[in-house]
Amino acid sequence: MNAQLLICDRIMFLPEEKYHVLEKVLNVIDIPVLPYAVNVSVYAKLFDISPNEPMEQFIVITDSRGVMTGNSKPQVVRNMRASDQVPGVDSSFDLTFVVSRTGIHDLTLYVNGAEQAKYPLTVRMLQQELRLTGGA
Repeated sequence: MNAQLLICDRIMFLPEEKYHVLEKVLNVIDIPVLPYAVNVSVYAKLFDISPNEPMEQFIVITDSRGVMTGNSKPQVVRNMRASDQVPGVDSSFDLTFVVSRTGIHDLTLYVNGAEQAKYPLTVRMLQQELRLTGGA
């Protein structure tokens, strides 16, 4: 099995067309205060999977010290490819997690309880500029 993750600000699934639309891919998020609730969408792509067996997948989010700050609900997925394609499935998650420290936050995809992919997301504080004006 192979797996890939992308973190975006928004992902839409169009069921009639059977594809995902990914908006801005995120490598860094700037937040105004701590703690702060962060909303992201996660795109997970599995391929070279068993063509007949369902699998359970979920995401775990950990901060720079390895503390879990969020997770997704488990999803049961199965091969969605035609017989002339490599067996696989694409899926997405909308997640909210609370950031209490800046730094690297890892979003890790687990399939059937085993780690399959990881995506590092940098969380920074916005730099607020103070504008001082001189008095008369």
